[in-house]
Amino acid sequence: MKKQYIVLISSVSLAVLFVLASHLYKQQQIKKLGFMAKNNAATFVRKYSQTLGSDEAKVYLVEFADPACETCARFYPFVKKMMAGNPGKIKLVMRYAPFHKG
Repeated sequence: MKKQYIVLISSVSLAVLFVLASHLYKQQQIKKLGFMAKNNAATFVRKYSQTLGSDEAKVYLVEFADPACETCARFYPFVKKMMAGNPGKIKLVMRYAPFHKG
């Protein structure tokens, strides 16, 4: 009987320790990625980039597009739907990327 309690307490302790360690690791990764995103934001968002959405948005969606690209044109309705479904939460940044020679 005493042995069962020891096994039960050990199992519960290990489970709690695992959950706590995974939570701390996840929080550390979130802080690390947030730091990287803030430092590298200028790489994707330029002063001259066309934007749509709130400046207070926590999510920036950077779309590299070419006006002559048919695939880019077909993809835009999905982006527009995503923006409409999350008002004020997403800021869209359009960047020109020449995908076509013509």
